[in-house]
Amino acid sequence: DRSREIDPDATVTSVGTGTSSETIVLANTAGPPVSYRGTYLSAGLSVLYRTDPPATGFEHMLSRSADLDPEAIADAAMEMARNSRDPVHGEGGLRRVVLRHGALSDILEFTLFPALAGERVAEGRSLLSGRLGESVAASSFTLVDRQDMPSGCGASPFDDEGIPSRDIPLIERGVLRGYLHHLTSAAKHGHVSTGSALRCERWSSSRSYRTAPAAIARNVHIVPTVDDAIAEVDRGVYIVNVIGAHTSNPVSGDFSLNTNIAFEIRRGEVGRPLRPMMLSGNIADILEGTLAVGSDHHYHTGSMSGVGGYLPSIVVNELTLTP
Repeated sequence: DRSREIDPDATVTSVGTGTSSETIVLANTAGPPVSYRGTYLSAGLSVLYRTDPPATGFEHMLSRSADLDPEAIADAAMEMARNSRDPVHGEGGLRRVVLRHGALSDILEFTLFPALAGERVAEGRSLLSGRLGESVAASSFTLVDRQDMPSGCGASPFDDEGIPSRDIPLIERGVLRGYLHHLTSAAKHGHVSTGSALRCERWSSSRSYRTAPAAIARNVHIVPTVDDAIAEVDRGVYIVNVIGAHTSNPVSGDFSLNTNIAFEIRRGEVGRPLRPMMLSGNIADILEGTLAVGSDHHYHTGSMSGVGGYLPSIVVNELTLTP
């Protein structure tokens, strides 16, 4: 109703709200069972203008508290759709880029987060193998897995092996501080568990006791350095979302993705919409080229894995765009 009130010419293509409650119980012969219970609320909207080419907008939020604002979600989706009409061709080459939180989430899911898994690191299947204590990112980049964050959508009192949750520093001011381990990988490679075990189905975030644990970043948080990432850029490109992140190479960190919603940035403000382009680079380009981290954190769950976290929009010095 809110979107139609704003503009009845826009078509609502999908809308939904959801509430759920889950109880996790861990029991074995070593002692009494432990458990916790959590609630989740979600709301999302997608809208479309039947222009040539079509213009779309969307917004989705997930929370463990009753703090979702449906009208704000509709306002954001409608603003994106209205601003996406009549796109122009953008410039190619190396460009300064602002990755919106959703685009950043998709890229990290298939590049950085696999590289932090201790098992991959020990087997040499990670671009971060052997780099503990080294600078792997800009000093403005700090990544922590906040496993017991109050009301965190991926937080819990313990992981799926019963290890108590805690803050796990992963990258601190650009320096690699740790990897993610479950009990098996920790014992095998001479480490201690980081409480990162989740029993997730392959290519899914669905959890099941039938699935062996994997070391997964479940409630990561990138520490902000500025209020508004876009305001830090004089001229660049604002990339709202990407398509094809699952084709990224988790070993090398290379990616080549399509953008279907992007805008010019002029003097710290969002400008004209841009036609789809190819975005390519390496996760090292993002980590080492992070100039600023915004404060617009949204919780995103992995599209094909159990990873999740509160991710912001970030300013990246240079990534390659091809019209």
